[in-house]
Amino acid sequence: KTSCKKSNIILEDNSVFIFTSPSSVECFFNQYSWKNSYKAIVIGKTTAKFLPKEVDFTVSFETSIDECINLARQSLL
Repeated sequence: KTSCKKSNIILEDNSVFIFTSPSSVECFFNQYSWKNSYKAIVIGKTTAKFLPKEVDFTVSFETSIDECINLARQSLL
C-alpha cells in the first residue's frame, strides 16, 4: 500500500513522473496540480484510468518499473 506523505518539494517544469499504482496517482494529485509541461508514464492501463482527464500519458509496454524508467529517459531526449 502506498503511504502518502506531505512534501514541500517544488516540482520543476518539464518533469517526467512515473505512476506505478492508482494510489500513487491519488497521492500525487492530493498534493500537486498538473502542469501542461509535465509528462506522465504509467505502468499499466488500470493506473492510467486514475489519472485526471487532462493528463496526457504514455503506458509502459511492459508492467515493469525498469520499462517505465526507459520510457521516461526516452521522453527527455
